[in-house]
Amino acid sequence: MADELSLLGAEDIKLTQGGVYFNGDLKVGYSSCLWSRLANRVLLLLHTEAVDSVEELYDAVGKVVWTDHFDSDQTFLVDYAGRMRGIDNTHFGALKVKDAIVDQFRSQGELRPNIAKQDPDVRINVFVNKARVRISLDLSGESLLIEAAMMASDTAPGLLRWRFGLQMWKQHDSELWREIWDAAELRREAGEASTTSEIHGYDGQPKAVSKCRENLKQAGLTERVRVSHRELKDLKPLTHNAQQQAGLVITNPPYGERLSEVANMQYLYQHLGERLSQDFIGWELGVFTGNAELGKAVGLRSHKQYAFYNGAIKSQLLMYSLDTTNRFADRRQEGGEIPLQALSEGAKMFANRLVKNRKQLSKWVKQEKIECYRLYDADMPEYAVAIDVYGDWLHVQEYAAPKTVDADKAQRRLEEVMLALPQALQVSENRIVLKQRRQQTGKDQYQTHDEKGEYIQVQEGGCKLLVNLNDYLDTGLFLDHRPVRQRIQNAATGKRFLNLFCYTGTATLHAVLGGARKSLSVDMSATYLSWGKKNLALNGFSDQVHRFEQHDCMEFIKSHKGEYDL
Repeated sequence: MADELSLLGAEDIKLTQGGVYFNGDLKVGYSSCLWSRLANRVLLLLHTEAVDSVEELYDAVGKVVWTDHFDSDQTFLVDYAGRMRGIDNTHFGALKVKDAIVDQFRSQGELRPNIAKQDPDVRINVFVNKARVRISLDLSGESLLIEAAMMASDTAPGLLRWRFGLQMWKQHDSELWREIWDAAELRREAGEASTTSEIHGYDGQPKAVSKCRENLKQAGLTERVRVSHRELKDLKPLTHNAQQQAGLVITNPPYGERLSEVANMQYLYQHLGERLSQDFIGWELGVFTGNAELGKAVGLRSHKQYAFYNGAIKSQLLMYSLDTTNRFADRRQEGGEIPLQALSEGAKMFANRLVKNRKQLSKWVKQEKIECYRLYDADMPEYAVAIDVYGDWLHVQEYAAPKTVDADKAQRRLEEVMLALPQALQVSENRIVLKQRRQQTGKDQYQTHDEKGEYIQVQEGGCKLLVNLNDYLDTGLFLDHRPVRQRIQNAATGKRFLNLFCYTGTATLHAVLGGARKSLSVDMSATYLSWGKKNLALNGFSDQVHRFEQHDCMEFIKSHKGEYDL
């Protein structure tokens, strides 16, 4: 702001916490009101002195000749900030300042000026800090929202303001003001004619887009800024200028207030890094976040970091260059060396069956772009396991042997399975997960088997999905439901989708990807609902339009009044 004010002609500039002091003539003050893109307010300092009590504050305010600044038939408002002995809230401080001003008018035989909380003619700012009061006249008026489009077209931000505090000030120089205003209008016309920059805005919530369009209309910027309802996964580098090959993407994604929300958000940030590193090569990216760990989840190297506060939240603006040397890195572990060991004849037959099955399925897997499928299901009774492929991982489930089978022999064959798998399928041992399947009773299927909390990413039908191969009996993705999920995806366009007993929300994700207008997913398990939100975020969708709620589904449908198409 100091640099900006210097260009406007300010002198004796002094930086303070949260503001800048400067000197200048009236033209500099007027120019600051019209042209500063950074100052929330421009204050004309009228008086400052040390104060240590309510009485001394009253006396200090009375030393300003208020009739020099406004008349008794005009309205005013006091903005008070700061604490001192005898004043412990801003309302009481403002009241004492108002009393001093009104009493001065009365003592001079003038009528009492009235307070106006809305659109006052004159706004007075009083700030007390370290036993010193600063009394100022607010020349600017209401705070603005500044649009980047106005910077690009050299439009003074003040041109949008319908009234300024200085306009009702008794010492206002209307001719000087008109001269500065007209010059700004000429610069705006020239800037709009010459600018070639484009600004596009996107949000996943239709209501936010509607509000933004209304703001643009009020600012007269509907032709300069295009906004639309779009999920992150649909983001493309749209441009109407063939010469415009690169640009800037700026985003303030959600960063969650609770730990559970933060866990979901990391997949949204991961998707952001993946999407932009694919389609926005040559661009710059700025991510504003209140969670530094989420910034790391973007998966790109940040070449510059700026510290800010968003209210009381310590935040960062992270800058990234989206070039080919900063591509999104594969987060999955690198496989280790495959051990070569001798197999028994039975194990060799088992290994050959795996190779044969994979070869038979390979054409189907490639055509359908399938990453997850059942490779083996107790094809040989002696090796009673189910083997599922999840990307470059294997999920092995041993069927409990009948009581007629010797336990030592069953254990030896299981060991042979685990020995044969890496060699037959060229998969590292640390990417093979073993579980034992048995008849489930009650809530067994929901019980935790491990607590690693590790998710791996797989794809199905255009959806990215998270599976957990260690912590639960089931992985978060039922492979045999694939045709049903595809039917849902094909049928969901424009529909309102309800998913009861939604588990990890995989069917919901297919519906959303298929174009569902909105969705509601219901389950008793907070773990699975959180998992579903992660799946949604990983694919660039928000959980505002597509909601997850925790309920007993049978109780939920007794009272729920929502209407759905699918």
